[in-house]
Amino acid sequence: MTVKSTLASVTTWIPSTVTPTPTPTPTPSPSYTGPLDLVPGAVVAFDQFAPSAAWLAGVNNYMVLRRDSDDDEEQFQYGGDGSAPLAAIATWAGEANIRVKTWNDGSGNTKDATAESSVFQPKWITEQVNTQPAPFFWEGFNDESRLLTPSVSFPSHGLTLIAVVNLPADAQPYPLCGMGFRSGDATYMHVEGMNLSDPNFQLLFSAATDSGAKEIGATSNEGAIPVFLGNPHIISISWTNGSRTLKVDGVIIAVTTLDAGGEIGTVSGVLALGANDAISPSTDFLHGVLAALYIWNGVQNVDAVVSLLASKYGITLP
Repeated sequence: MTVKSTLASVTTWIPSTVTPTPTPTPTPSPSYTGPLDLVPGAVVAFDQFAPSAAWLAGVNNYMVLRRDSDDDEEQFQYGGDGSAPLAAIATWAGEANIRVKTWNDGSGNTKDATAESSVFQPKWITEQVNTQPAPFFWEGFNDESRLLTPSVSFPSHGLTLIAVVNLPADAQPYPLCGMGFRSGDATYMHVEGMNLSDPNFQLLFSAATDSGAKEIGATSNEGAIPVFLGNPHIISISWTNGSRTLKVDGVIIAVTTLDAGGEIGTVSGVLALGANDAISPSTDFLHGVLAALYIWNGVQNVDAVVSLLASKYGITLP
């Protein structure tokens, strides 16, 4: 006689904590060089490429993007070569439009630029500076696309700024107001100008200790910037002790001696990329692409950074 025995399986349930699988950190190129490897110490650093080799080796280092088809949000990492992760974003996005919720600050100062709500989020679009993606400000949503950082300051009463921009050919009626710096409603700094009817470049600052806004830049009788709509360019400014030097694509456009008091105050405030957030609805706003923005406290020699950014973005310098 054959006896068939069945052994019941006993399962013991043991409570456990599920640890989410982290997003793998790309292996950085051992030879990678970013702008902050050449000129360290920036107050803020926003870029489509990793600002430094150290930043590339970290996590949560590129952008938080929102897919507008279902409002899903995703934090993206730079690729191993330091560039924006185009393939990963394309797979996640599908056919949906993409908005920038947060642009991670690569300076190490945790000054991430974030939209107050979805209505202020600029579009993220591929091939905005030659083959590179970038946020496109102004398009839609009340013309007020903007990203705000925590408080920043410039204690040396000066700064050095580099921006990679691309203004569309139809941007003619609109000024470039790429950066706003303010404390309350009375204090702000912004970069504006460059349109066909009045192609000037101005850096304005107004502080509680000033009698009014100080115009820092080329006015109609100080040497206007040549019209350069429809193509990407690198703008650099140094400003301290009542003087300002402005370059476009590494070429000096103007060196201006300012009136007394024309310097940056020490007051701290929000840095706004896009529309001036001290006015609502804003009448000062960026119409176009801001692909990169670096600001250092005080005057720095950034010629090597301009050359590096030109090579990364495929911009030919004169």
